[in-house]
Amino acid sequence: MLSLSRLSLSRLSLVGLLAAASGIVSTTAFAQTGYTISGYMSNFDCTNRCDYECDELEVQIEGIRPADIIHTYMNGNYGLPTVTLSADGTYTSVDYRNPHHLTAVGSIEHFGITIRGAVYYGPAPEHVEHVHWYRNGHIATVNGQLPTENGGTAPATQPIQPSISAGITPGSHGNGGVNLRVKNNDPVQSIWIKRRAQITASPVSLEALMPNDPVVTTSVQIDASPILVAPLQVLTLAHDLFDVEEEQSAVFAAEYFQNVRGAGPFNQNQNAPGPLLGNVMTATQASPQLPCAHSIPTVVSQPASVTQAANSRVDLRVTGRGDDLSPLTYEWMKEGVALAEGNGISGTTTNHLRIDHLTAATEGFYAVRITNTCASIVSDSALVFITGHNTSPVHVVECPAMILGPESMTGCASGPNTMTMYASGTGPLSYQWQLVGNHGQAGGTLSNGLYIDRRSGVSFLVSGAITPELSISNVSTDGSGGGLDFVAKVSNTCGNVTSPSATLSLCACLECPADFNQDGGVDGTDVNVFFDRWQAGNCDADVNYDGGVDGDDVAVFFAAWEAGGC
Repeated sequence: MLSLSRLSLSRLSLVGLLAAASGIVSTTAFAQTGYTISGYMSNFDCTNRCDYECDELEVQIEGIRPADIIHTYMNGNYGLPTVTLSADGTYTSVDYRNPHHLTAVGSIEHFGITIRGAVYYGPAPEHVEHVHWYRNGHIATVNGQLPTENGGTAPATQPIQPSISAGITPGSHGNGGVNLRVKNNDPVQSIWIKRRAQITASPVSLEALMPNDPVVTTSVQIDASPILVAPLQVLTLAHDLFDVEEEQSAVFAAEYFQNVRGAGPFNQNQNAPGPLLGNVMTATQASPQLPCAHSIPTVVSQPASVTQAANSRVDLRVTGRGDDLSPLTYEWMKEGVALAEGNGISGTTTNHLRIDHLTAATEGFYAVRITNTCASIVSDSALVFITGHNTSPVHVVECPAMILGPESMTGCASGPNTMTMYASGTGPLSYQWQLVGNHGQAGGTLSNGLYIDRRSGVSFLVSGAITPELSISNVSTDGSGGGLDFVAKVSNTCGNVTSPSATLSLCACLECPADFNQDGGVDGTDVNVFFDRWQAGNCDADVNYDGGVDGDDVAVFFAAWEAGGC
């Protein structure tokens, strides 16, 4: 664990925490102590929602190295995963695969990953995780494959893993606090979040934070019920920290649930929390009083990862630096658990760990905690594997293919009007929406913000231009009527595919139907324009906004017209 700057950490009152969650600011006095971020862990259940049985699950974690992982959950069917860096260095792949085990459609597997903490101030780093099922190296088809209650199919992807982080803040009184953030990383799907917290009497390792651990099951709920979190939305709790005594830990966790609106077999027409998909957790710890008269420990050289033949000897070394007046102590850990001398393991409290025989039982993640009177730090992980046991997965890159949408729609010029499409293919997939030109050619590549098509005089506001969900609002046209045609282009390293064109037909959606022609006056010309549009079935004549153009709209129009206004 890495010691941070002086910060308010008295005993963290869970009553105060719940008050803060409700927007109540406490006036409790603050103490000044050190503060530590332990790291981040996700434990999650992943349902096989594919067309067929799968033999592999891959978790891609953006922005970290394999050395940043200190523990992975051993799944009973898949064992320990391989952990490798992607070819472009942008993500680490944690890959559970077993060609002799098939996860049946509808079955649930449990997985877990622990990421080592790091020193940071302000907003904490967020680690986005993408989960993919595979069969024989081919990414499994998931989108649009599950039947809905009303017939047909609908998307059934598991949402991208949310992230949880705790960052250092000045606090409302300038004496320190924590900013707890839970982010929905999915660009399309909403999820439900329910947060909780606990204070432990002693330091807690992230590896202990399993769903059935007492630290988790006895925690106090921050949220009385799950909260709906929109795509890419952040749920934030800014909290002034009360006393957490030295070596105690504050554990923050969040359960996340699928939103059942339009999701797979649920396909409800309203938002509601569905199945529990998993947990994301982070832990904090009070460290000794700062400033310290000596230098805090640093790592000069990290332990190196090792790939060797079975039964060979493994030597792991670390070089630490501290202060001559405050000697360093060492504690080696495997999978986050302190090692004991014996059974072919020696040097567990020195800077040189020796493993006499490399076997399946001694494979895994090794790190060392270095401590002096000022603070403790944890080294990078050294990945120790038998040759051939930690190879990158061989995956067949599937070209993108359209699965569902976008569909033509009718909406108000003011908007927002949302078009959604779904595509299959090996990720990461990139998206680009375009406005179709007058001659059926895709012109006008869209970007977020104000878009102006100078050929036709059309302008509108855009959001989601490079996501599966496009939103159009504040449309202004030359008055010639008609609609706007859009296509979506989906790409990956294999190639690209362009969706069929979808038309957004625009209605005026007038706030005042009496002045139907919007010329500033209420007179006979409004009647003429209204009936021309009404007889043509134009959606502008749907002045009662019930989705149809009928006699009810005539009654609404004349009531407003005879009143001379709205």
